[in-house]
Amino acid sequence: MKKILKILIGSFKINIILLLFFNILTNLLIILIPYINGRFLNALIQIENIKKIQLFGILLIFCLIISGVSDIIYSYIYSITNEKLQFTLKFKIINKLRKIPYIEFKRFDTSYLYQRIEQDTITCCDFILSNIFTSFINLFKLLIILILIFNINIYLFIYTVCILPIYFAIFSLFKKPLKDKNFEIREMQNKYYSTMNEQFTYMYNIKINSEYGNENKKMTSFFSRYIKSFKGYIGLISIFSLSQNSIALIFQIITIIIGIYFIIKKQMTVGSLVVVSSYFNITENTIKYYYNLAGDYITFKVADKRNDELLNFEEEQNGKKLISEVYNLQGNITYGYDKKLFKDLKIDLQLSDILYIIGENGCGKTTLIQILNGIINDKNILLKINGVNYTDIDMLGLRKNSISNVPQKIYMLDGKVRDYLKNTDIKEDFILNFFRLNEDKDVRNLSGGDLQFLMLVNKLFAKKQLVILDEPTSNLDVSRKLWLKEYIKRTRKGRIYVIVTHNKDEIIENSKIIYLRKENIYEKKNY
Repeated sequence: MKKILKILIGSFKINIILLLFFNILTNLLIILIPYINGRFLNALIQIENIKKIQLFGILLIFCLIISGVSDIIYSYIYSITNEKLQFTLKFKIINKLRKIPYIEFKRFDTSYLYQRIEQDTITCCDFILSNIFTSFINLFKLLIILILIFNINIYLFIYTVCILPIYFAIFSLFKKPLKDKNFEIREMQNKYYSTMNEQFTYMYNIKINSEYGNENKKMTSFFSRYIKSFKGYIGLISIFSLSQNSIALIFQIITIIIGIYFIIKKQMTVGSLVVVSSYFNITENTIKYYYNLAGDYITFKVADKRNDELLNFEEEQNGKKLISEVYNLQGNITYGYDKKLFKDLKIDLQLSDILYIIGENGCGKTTLIQILNGIINDKNILLKINGVNYTDIDMLGLRKNSISNVPQKIYMLDGKVRDYLKNTDIKEDFILNFFRLNEDKDVRNLSGGDLQFLMLVNKLFAKKQLVILDEPTSNLDVSRKLWLKEYIKRTRKGRIYVIVTHNKDEIIENSKIIYLRKENIYEKKNY
């Protein structure tokens, strides 16, 4: 809760002040309108003073108009503030997850994680924004109404006061079951949504292998578990609501009976009964608010706790030493998270060196690249850049300023091709032809080969010393493969290249090669 309040106070002061103003105004009108309405009704019944009828009529219309306008403005400000608050909290969580060790992040199912963040963020922001003022204002409103009822009829006041504890006594019976069921349903819902999302993520694999039957069983199985949990939760909520509505119904019936009795005794006017009935409805709604607030608070606590779990992850270590260029890379690597991938794997690279990493799937090629990038760090990894231990280096700054990475899975922000090449000094006809043909295309509309080629050109011409390419030719045609090989030959003098490949024909002479195999067996050669 503190983190959301801190965001509100720090970023949305004006919005909060406006919400407070219109919240107070609306609640004052909620109290005032029934009173004016009762006086207006008495004036109409008595028909003694036309000016009084006109006065209360005008006041009633004015208050109703102001109340309607206030509600509209409040709803508008609330909706805008809520959306901005949700984005700010989501941004905070995502930014935090960017900073945790990558090996920790890989343990998450991303579909589940997105659904969890989305759901819990909405719950937390809605609860805080809805109740930050309302919980106090409603309490103040309830006190004023009780005072007004006391002045109208002391017996109705006593009855109202006596009915309040019954609401809260019933809630105490539901408090723990509601909390447990709420946590259970959220976890099951996130997993269920994650399973559904997999159908889109792996649609191609499912289609080419005709795995419809197995996938249908999988979806049905997850849904069955989810709906079982959902039924239990809804059943508990239904019993909870039934008890709440039963008390409200009894409350209303007894109020009407008492009111009619005092009107017959001529101890209360019809207008006063209307006022009291309206105040009773407001009191009942206020009690319901607090009654539901306690339940909503349980839901909020569950969501807030789950957000805190993400925000409290320990961040990856990042050194302070700034390095502006890379001219030497040395390492003695022992590492493995589920099993030992590397044991005393030695790396020694200087400017003009090209290192090829070759190996079958699952032998650690991508992991080795992540280690060289400093994304994975471990006490058994001894890696030095320019003679400085990588744990002492500002690796975030180094990756941004001195390392070019082209991963297997290409990801580029939306934009035109020209946006990615506008700061690149390109004079080669081979690239200029590509640029002229595609400069106005959106990168999302490029083929796999064109997208990979664009990423390669963008990163290779960035003039960084360490260039790491993971399967850089997987989508390239023959001419582009030949161009890439020649480009690396021409530019190797001032760089260190690390390249993952399956194709031995792409290896350039005078290069270093590491053959990786499973069970931490590897072989180093010079080509």
